[in-house]
Amino acid sequence: MAGPDGGRRSTRMSRLYRITRIPRPASRCLWRGHDPVIAGAPGAPGTSPPTRWVTCSRCGMEPTGRGDLSPLVGNIGDPYTGRFDGPNTNDLRHATAEGYLVHTPPGPWPYRALPRSLSIRIAPSGRGVRAGFVLRPRRSERVAAWLELGRLGSIHVDTRVDADCGPDHWTDRLVSVSYVARRLSLDGSARRIAELDLDWRNHILGPVRVTVTELATASATARLPDGRTCALRLRLSRRDVRRTRGRTRREWRADWNCPQLHPYLEPPGSGRIHLPAEPHGDTWIDRATAAAEAALPGAVITPAAAHDHP
Repeated sequence: MAGPDGGRRSTRMSRLYRITRIPRPASRCLWRGHDPVIAGAPGAPGTSPPTRWVTCSRCGMEPTGRGDLSPLVGNIGDPYTGRFDGPNTNDLRHATAEGYLVHTPPGPWPYRALPRSLSIRIAPSGRGVRAGFVLRPRRSERVAAWLELGRLGSIHVDTRVDADCGPDHWTDRLVSVSYVARRLSLDGSARRIAELDLDWRNHILGPVRVTVTELATASATARLPDGRTCALRLRLSRRDVRRTRGRTRREWRADWNCPQLHPYLEPPGSGRIHLPAEPHGDTWIDRATAAAEAALPGAVITPAAAHDHP
C-alpha cells in the first residue's frame, strides 16, 4: 500500500489485551470502615433532573442499593450522614418546605469490594520519546503509565476499578516527560510545567522561520477502478527555510488532493512529493500525477493545463 507521499504505508497494527474482574481487597475500609460521600450526576435542564447516590470515597464501593437521594441532601463530594436501612415507606413521603430530602436511602455495605481491570495496549507511535503516568488515587484508584519509543512503537498500561463513581471522576493527576524535536518537556495536569530546548542551532543561529509561496496550481480528473470520477487538485509550492543567522534553504513540493476521498483511509485522498530542484514548465504536473497514480492503484488520471501564480 502506498502512503500519501508515494512511499509504503505502515502496516503495523494495534493490539489490546484486557483482563477484567481481578479480585481487589479493600484493606483500608475493612479496618477503618467505609467513608460514605454523595455522588451523582448534574442532569440536564428541562430533560433530566440531577441524581444523587452514595459511594465510598476510598474504595469506590457502593452500598447494596446505592440509594436515590434528593439533590437537597448535599452537593457531590459532601459526606453522607444518613441511614443505611434501604427503602422505607415513611421516607418516600417525608417532605419539608424546600422539597423532599430523601427519596430512597441506601442499603447496607457489601462485603466484597469492586473488582479491578487491567488493560495493556501495544501500538505504533509518532516521532520522539515520551513517558508518563496518571494517578487517580480516590474512587476508581486508577493508575496508568505509557512509554513511546518512536518507530519502535509504544506500550500503554492502565489499571482501574471496574466502576468509576465519584465526584472526582475526571480529576486525574497526570505527569509526563517527552523528548520531541530536540525539546525536553515536563507536563502536569492540563498544563506545561517546564520546557528545555536542546537544539544548539536555535541558540546560535536563531529560531527557524518557514515561508510558503504557492507558485502554480493545476487540475486533473481521476477515474477509479470502481467507476467513480474524482477531481484532483495539484499545487506547486516553494518553502523558504531560514534562521536569524545563516543561509536560506529552498524546497519545492508538489501536492495533490482529492476532496471526494478521505485523506487517511484507503485509497488516500491526498499526497505530497519533494522535488530535488526547481521544476521547469509542467514537469511537476507529471511527477504529481505519477505519485497520485501510485497511491490510487488502477486509477486513470487525465491532467489539465496549469495556472501560474504571480
